[in-house]
Amino acid sequence: MHSYRFPVCLSLTALLIAGCGGGGEAPPELGEVTGVITVDGKPASGLYVTFEPEGTRASTGETNDEGRYVLYFNQDNPGAAVGSHVVRITQLADAERKPEDEINIPSNYNVDSGLRADVKAGENSFDFSLETNPAAG
Repeated sequence: MHSYRFPVCLSLTALLIAGCGGGGEAPPELGEVTGVITVDGKPASGLYVTFEPEGTRASTGETNDEGRYVLYFNQDNPGAAVGSHVVRITQLADAERKPEDEINIPSNYNVDSGLRADVKAGENSFDFSLETNPAAG
């Protein structure tokens, strides 16, 4: 049932590690990216948001208790590359999370994501409303 989680977690972990370095090449043109993610109408904390452009590294962020996130290209550069992105949202494993706080995010928001965002220079805000059971709505 949750067979997609391991590859998603592995991919996001690799992206987070790759994005941690501050030195090296200068980043591409970046736009500031913030937003709010709700799940079934409620703000969701502990979700990982990844904006994946073509041709450069992805930017990532994590939602807080209000469902708000801020993307970072790397530790020294907030934002995401200007251009079109595939957006993936997942909840990574957390040994301290209670089972009742686990969110079953459907694959159409991560592995098979249909979410897209067009980042422009300057400030950008992208809110996403996820449903854990879209057929029920």
